[in-house]
This record gives sequence, structure tokens and C-alpha cells, in this order.
Amino acid sequence: MVSNSFTASIIIQDCKQRADGESPMYLQLVAERKKKLIGLKLYWSAAFFDKKAQMLLPRYKNDPDVMDLNIVIG
Repeated sequence: MVSNSFTASIIIQDCKQRADGESPMYLQLVAERKKKLIGLKLYWSAAFFDKKAQMLLPRYKNDPDVMDLNIVIG
């Protein structure tokens, strides 16, 4: 039986940290037990990423980038 279901999630790979402390973000697709990572060419500090909600958190008060990037990944 062929299933057309898949899951999609936003992940951040904190093990691949750049010198500035930011890590790459990926779109993770899982279909038929096969995982595919698609690089988003976006970087964010892993300490300011809510893994459960898959949302970016502001790095400082009135962070101008957080709202824009959450719209892109949301």
C-alpha cells in the first residue's frame, strides 16, 4: 500500500555552529521512513530556537529579524 503522508518540520543543527555562534536551519521532510534535509540558507543561534514550537525566539529586546524569519519558516 502506498501512503501519500509525510511530515515536515523546521530544525536547527547546533552541531554545525559557525564562528559567530549561529547554526544552519533546515526543512526536514520524512516520507516513507526516508528523511530529506533541505537547507534554508538561514542561520540562528540554537539557544534562541524553540524546538517544540519550531519558532525563533528574539535574541534581544525588539529583535527586528525574528518576526520576518518566523513568517518565512512558519
